[in-house]
Amino acid sequence: KGASPKETSASPNVALKGDTTIGAPVNFAENFNIRLTSKVNFDQAKTLTQFLRGRNIETRGYGVAGVEALTLPYARGPSEGGKVYEVACNLLDPKEGSVAMVRAQLEEWIERQRLELSGSHDGSGVTDDEACKFNYEYFVEDAYPVGTTEEQCIRVLSGERLDEDDSS
Repeated sequence: KGASPKETSASPNVALKGDTTIGAPVNFAENFNIRLTSKVNFDQAKTLTQFLRGRNIETRGYGVAGVEALTLPYARGPSEGGKVYEVACNLLDPKEGSVAMVRAQLEEWIERQRLELSGSHDGSGVTDDEACKFNYEYFVEDAYPVGTTEEQCIRVLSGERLDEDDSS
């Protein structure tokens, strides 16, 4: 139990110590991570980061609105695959730049990487074997939301009870 705040005779309901201000941003930010496989080097991982950043839409013609992204090392033991990279995304306005949009942009990045690695920049001359080899699993180990989503908060505030494993 904490001590009760001291009161003054002039204003009996105002605490002299312990006041708290609570605020919230206008938009709820969500987090989404993309862990890449050991086949993706740091320079390739950085290209995905650039490809997802919302600030690149006007200057480079790609990105997801409202997304900030950062390339991070994801270290683990050699028996677990060794060092890989993860692209951590902050979705600053999930209604404007959603997880679905990040996933779609990820698929576009994979297609560009597939063409580059197969030596074709326009898709011509890419064999079925190359197309199968440079697929989603070649580049991405896991892509997942981190923490609470805006949708989950809205559901809880409306009185719905969520299960521990409820990610929708």
